[in-house]
Parts: sequence; structure tokens; C-alpha cells
Amino acid sequence: MNQAVKDDLVMNIEQTLVVNGPKMTDANESYKAFKNEILQMPAVRKLTRSSNVPGKEIWSANPAYLLSADPKTGIAMNEVDFDEDFIDAFQIKLLTGRNLSEASRADIDDGMLLN
Repeated sequence: MNQAVKDDLVMNIEQTLVVNGPKMTDANESYKAFKNEILQMPAVRKLTRSSNVPGKEIWSANPAYLLSADPKTGIAMNEVDFDEDFIDAFQIKLLTGRNLSEASRADIDDGMLLN
């Protein structure tokens, strides 16, 4: 990653190891078991899951538009799926609002953070 991009990130990516996981069914349960095992290691401070690596190009996008508008007027918004530990793991400071929580069904089904 070039220094200009790194300087623009509003998160801490130092000491971060990225592991690309396999695509699999029942991934959520497997991830929880993997996470619990890895967090037992003294050298591991946090573990989080996301569909994209911070600072890399985002390939997933969905349109966003006002409900009162024609869907064709939507603009593409990049989308990253992540777990509730993502914000804390990368030490991201939220300007307003709160982090998503796996304890909230609404957050799981419809939760979103805008950047």
C-alpha cells in the first residue's frame, strides 16, 4: 500500500495479519470456533472478519436511493460485510452513532454503518 493511501486511512492497520478464508456453507459457526481458538493465543489482541481488506479496492456495490425516488436514480455505494469486532480491532473512531451488535436482531438483519 502506498504511503498516501495509508495516511488517508482513519484506522490502525499496523500489526495486522490478513488470512483469506475459504468460501463455505455454515461459515458463521465455523468462524466462531476458529475465532475462539485463535483468541486463546497470547500474541493475538483482536480478531475480526470482513469481506474486504481495509485499504484495498472494494468490489461489492449496491445502489442507494430515496424511497420516494425512482430506483434508476440510485448511486452505487461500496459495501463491506464485517462483524461487530471490526470497529474495535482497527481502532476506528465513530463520529456519531454506535457500533453494530450481534446481540441485536435489527443490526444483524438491517444494520449498517456509513462512511
